[in-house]
Amino acid sequence: MKSLMLHVGHDDGFDGRLELAVDLARTLDAHLTLVQPCLAQDFVAFDMAGGAHFIAQAYAAAEKARAELKSWVEADLANEGVVWDWQAIDSASTVEILAEVARFSDLAIVSLDNDRRGAGQPGRSLVGDLAMSSRTPVLAVPPGVAKLSLGTAMIAYDGGPEASFAIRSATSLLAACTSVKIASVDADPADFPQSDAASYLARHGIKADILPLAKGGRTIEEVLVVASKDLGADLLVMGAYGHSRWREALFGGVTHYVLAETKIPVLLAH
Repeated sequence: MKSLMLHVGHDDGFDGRLELAVDLARTLDAHLTLVQPCLAQDFVAFDMAGGAHFIAQAYAAAEKARAELKSWVEADLANEGVVWDWQAIDSASTVEILAEVARFSDLAIVSLDNDRRGAGQPGRSLVGDLAMSSRTPVLAVPPGVAKLSLGTAMIAYDGGPEASFAIRSATSLLAACTSVKIASVDADPADFPQSDAASYLARHGIKADILPLAKGGRTIEEVLVVASKDLGADLLVMGAYGHSRWREALFGGVTHYVLAETKIPVLLAH
């Protein structure tokens, strides 16, 4: 990974994900692109007659706040020893902006929101939408996390193309970890041998141990979350939305549950 993209915003998670992104860029000797979306529709008001009016005063205030944030970040990065650039982009959608820049990024870094179960779940919605809109893997950073400790990484492997792509996307991070576990729940090795994933990683110089897990009356997602906690995992690598996104939203699913419950960064790839 030599090109990292970071979502810039005034949200509560920005300080933490900025610190994490800088540490990661330094560790990987990577370039960091900071992307600051500006949503034009936030400054348009509609009247009862169907007319639309641009709110210039609100836009000017937002521009001032964005400039102040950029100045603060520039001062913070001045002595960090990483190469970076800043892109402020106007558009109608944060996801569209991030997906566009992510085309030539190896990893997109975004935050999960603080509300694990609240209406809308904006941060988790952003993570999911970006993971589905872009072929670039997404690193989802939970609230309060400001560092990616490259100790133990757990891979959630189900033999599907999304999980395989996640493994291939994460090799740079996995190579920097001290321990890598390939976890599968009630898996039949004849259907998707975990040894194939281990062999692939070995060719990249990564020693990975196979970790078979049993459901024991629990759901797959519950088993994975508990296993990551028991391992003391610092990073979870998994495919995003093996079923359709709307099905996961309606009926639940592994990705949906993990994003709601995780306390560690999750690398998602679709």
